[in-house]
Amino acid sequence: MTKKIIYEIKNSLNSAILALLVSIIISQFAQLVTVSGKSMEGTLKNNDKLIISKIAYNKTSPQYKDIVIINKNGYKIIKRVIGVPGDNIKITSNKVFINGQELVEEYINTKERIENSCDIDVTLKDDEIFVMGDNRNHSLDSRDSYIGIINYKKNVIGKVLFSVYPFKEI
Repeated sequence: MTKKIIYEIKNSLNSAILALLVSIIISQFAQLVTVSGKSMEGTLKNNDKLIISKIAYNKTSPQYKDIVIINKNGYKIIKRVIGVPGDNIKITSNKVFINGQELVEEYINTKERIENSCDIDVTLKDDEIFVMGDNRNHSLDSRDSYIGIINYKKNVIGKVLFSVYPFKEI
């Protein structure tokens, strides 16, 4: 073998090892996820590809309006944070109140009248968040006992950082 071939092989191996190390490091901090369903329509659509931070809440708690990926009852779901630790959430006549103030929610899907009325009055504990989909008529979220209040320390996988597909919405 010539020195040039050996040099090329070493360069290729170094590049492959570097790429592997970078991908391992990135996978510890971020993840690509795909939206499944229409519970976030108005903001996200079925099959949108998103990058999430898996370390966003290592030292802080979720904030109001964050979009999070949750592992609940074996399912991964994507929802918007509506209430954070310590908040009082009250829902009546399809209006959402946080600590007595009605929410103005410019992000919800308003193409159809909200029909799934429920009455809720709950105060969140230190490790709890209340989540809802932006497409309220088609969202299984904290309003339903199957999902319920979310323990963010146990159930939140990550925070959505940005969309990578479709490209026009990046």
